[in-house]
Amino acid sequence: MLFLCATQVSADDENDTGPTSFLGGPNSIPAQLDSLEGEDDASFLKRLDSGHGLTLAADYATTFQAASDVLSGDKHGASGVLRLYGTWTIIGQGTRDRGSIVAKLEHRHAYGDTAPADLAANVGYLGVNAIGFTDVGAFVAPLYWQQ
Repeated sequence: MLFLCATQVSADDENDTGPTSFLGGPNSIPAQLDSLEGEDDASFLKRLDSGHGLTLAADYATTFQAASDVLSGDKHGASGVLRLYGTWTIIGQGTRDRGSIVAKLEHRHAYGDTAPADLAANVGYLGVNAIGFTDVGAFVAPLYWQQ
């Protein structure tokens, strides 16, 4: 069983109800959502956030790799990754003391028979190649509570 605890630290004064700094890297879900602040978001997304405490974002990445020679199998691999991520503030929306569910849904899929992550074995490489570009389908990771 895995237990993960996340925390927040705020240097703001007690009366401030704005966002606080999340202890996490630049690729953490809260940091990615904060980086979208100030962009010209659709009014629908703004209404979701202000009315329901739901903040959503999405991105898509793709890659193609080809080998000049292989030991066996395909000489090329292509894949895509669709990521939907967001937070849902359930407790204390608009206050400093809030609780949120944070989640990311990913769908990793190959274009054709071979994903780039599987191409390494075809060329005789024993390491890991194109780690995120597999053909595993949909999964949720991470999913956690942020207080």
